Amino acid sequence: MSDNETVIVAAAFCPQPPLLHPELGSPGDANVAALRSACKDALYRILGPRAQGVLVLGAANDASSADTVYRRGDAGELSGDGVAVRQRFDGPPAQDGARLPSAHPLAAWLLDEAGFTGPRLGLVAGARSPKLGSAVADDRGWALLVMGDGIARRTESWQPGWWPGTRRAPSCRAGR
Repeated sequence: MSDNETVIVAAAFCPQPPLLHPELGSPGDANVAALRSACKDALYRILGPRAQGVLVLGAANDASSADTVYRRGDAGELSGDGVAVRQRFDGPPAQDGARLPSAHPLAAWLLDEAGFTGPRLGLVAGARSPKLGSAVADDRGWALLVMGDGIARRTESWQPGWWPGTRRAPSCRAGR
């Protein structure tokens, strides 16, 4: 490995609907429970001994740019149906911490649920390589957690029974 080369040792892709968080989702919804379980299973798979840190990649918010790197002390909110849940990204929230885009608090909650206590860095889609390289310029192996909102796939042919604006969730099957 050359100097400043980032090593991704594992990757997982998870959806980012706020209803994955138990305080925002329907407690008795079997589809949400199955999706939550599949996300946790994906994290357990990537958080093996080779992953000493996690890079979280998600959509930007109005305060972020391709140069933004979210770190310890940053926090954000997940919201749905009038309820807001404040979630720190890594460590206690700092008074001057950045406001996280919606994907990053959900990723932080999933990492907490999986028991991950190592370093976390948050990036936005379109992150510039030099910024990423300087953020992770060390010898540790990084797992990559990509949080997707699925916006580009919400079409009539995307999945039977699902259409934006409805409260019907897609069927979920956790693959093994």
